[in-house]
Amino acid sequence: MAPTAAATPDLAAIRARLERVGHGHVLKFWDRLGVAERRALLGQIDRIDWAALPGLIDKYVKDKPVFALPDGVEPAPFFSADPTQGAAGGSDAAALRRSWDAGAARAAGEDLLRRGKVACFTVAGGQGSRLGYDGPKGCYPGGAITGRPLFQFFAEGILAAQRRYGAPIPWAIMTSPLNH
Repeated sequence: MAPTAAATPDLAAIRARLERVGHGHVLKFWDRLGVAERRALLGQIDRIDWAALPGLIDKYVKDKPVFALPDGVEPAPFFSADPTQGAAGGSDAAALRRSWDAGAARAAGEDLLRRGKVACFTVAGGQGSRLGYDGPKGCYPGGAITGRPLFQFFAEGILAAQRRYGAPIPWAIMTSPLNH
């Protein structure tokens, strides 16, 4: 059942309110949205305290509070993709660097792949605006020649590994309301 006229917010009034507080861009893609997406966007707009927003931006974005790490926090140890670089980070970095064996690490990883103990995770909630692309970053045509989107590169790599190692590799993709 469609909302009644009384329950439907006045788009012109919302647009004017957003323009007054310098956020008219929020409705830039309004005409491309479906009914459910428009309703969701209006709900989000309605929940924001637009009068408080400038102060919050000043406090938490422009003048970010200093965040001090607790004493004793060190980077976690990790292995470089380049075996000549060894390991780094953490207090055991020197010991890890001495024990870094690229062949053994590769064999261990391949064993995990064969046993179905590996999954992929992609954080994909962002838009491609900084890439000059009007859409989700994962849909950006990253292939210079093929024009294949980034998600396709990831999917094909995962599929190739599944075929090579004979085990499924689950793929979790974290999205945001902007791209799911």
